[in-house]
Amino acid sequence: VAVKIVELAGAGGASRERIESGLKREVDILKNLRHPCLIHLIAFRKEETRALIVLPYCHGGDLFDLATSPCRSELLQPGVVRRLFAELVSAVLYLHNNNIVHRDIKLENVLLNVEQNSLLSAVKSSKAVTTLTDFGLSRRIDPENPTLSTRCGSEDYAPPELIMGQPYDGRQTDAWALGVLLYALMEGRFPFDLPPPLVAPDGSAPPSRKAGSARNRVKHRIARVEWCWDYECTTDGWKGARKVVEMCLRRKDSRWSVREIAESEF
Repeated sequence: VAVKIVELAGAGGASRERIESGLKREVDILKNLRHPCLIHLIAFRKEETRALIVLPYCHGGDLFDLATSPCRSELLQPGVVRRLFAELVSAVLYLHNNNIVHRDIKLENVLLNVEQNSLLSAVKSSKAVTTLTDFGLSRRIDPENPTLSTRCGSEDYAPPELIMGQPYDGRQTDAWALGVLLYALMEGRFPFDLPPPLVAPDGSAPPSRKAGSARNRVKHRIARVEWCWDYECTTDGWKGARKVVEMCLRRKDSRWSVREIAESEF
């Protein structure tokens, strides 16, 4: 098993009351999840200064490990990515059908149930290969009034409406995050990162980029929805995946829903 430890003492400006409220919300959601690709609660215990959440242990690492592996080009073939992504979309669609938004979908929060060296054979079986975890930012929503305002989640996966501090529908931000995640599996980088710098004709390295200004540029590119494909996924095997990414990484009014992603060819 894996044990998530939540310190109840206020940290980083968060009050104990706020921490306990978020913890209660997370545990209540975990108790009711019934999907093969979603983490489930084994046990919960609250102590004086901390709480313990006991969850299944997934021994294959996470999708970030896989996406940055030296073997990524061998492992992340179209058929494998299709299977991994289909499981994730099925899990998120289940959440949305039950009026739950995740709000922190990212490579690190999708765990593998098998080791990387068993992945190619595992995707041919009927058993779930992935597990979506970390419901600390999840919320139940009112489908009649789903608008949220709290900015949360990882910036690399944040859509324009979050970057610009606008109210948002968590179902739409989950769909955007799925598009970012799929792009990262395909290309090996995030869609709004600056492309790798080119080496000058004389072989010299280009001027270094300052981290702060680079991050600001990423925010601006997200706000303007400016991104492009590199070079890795131009074959016909990726055609359906490219369509999904292109329909997710757009402004919210024309962005695909998770149901539309699930119904796509990919």
